[in-house]
Amino acid sequence: MSKSPRVTFKYKRVAEGDWQIEAHCPGVDIRFISGFKSKADVDDWLQGNRHLEWLRSQGYAKKRKDRAPVEKEPEGPASE
Repeated sequence: MSKSPRVTFKYKRVAEGDWQIEAHCPGVDIRFISGFKSKADVDDWLQGNRHLEWLRSQGYAKKRKDRAPVEKEPEGPASE
C-alpha cells in the first residue's frame, strides 16, 4: 500500500480579521480553508485535532477507529 501524498499547509492574511489556510498537495489543486479571524485561530487549527479531521475528510489520513474507553484501576488502597 502506498503512502498518501504529503499535504503542506500555508497560511495568509487576506484582509484585516480574515485569514485562510492553503492546503498544497502534489498533483491536486490548492484547497482553501477559510473563516479564521486571527493568526491565533490559524495556529489553533494547525496544532489541534481539526487539521487531522480535515485530512481524514479529504482522504489524506487514516480514519480513526472507534475504541471503547479504557477504565483505569483505582490507585491506592480500596476502601470498602
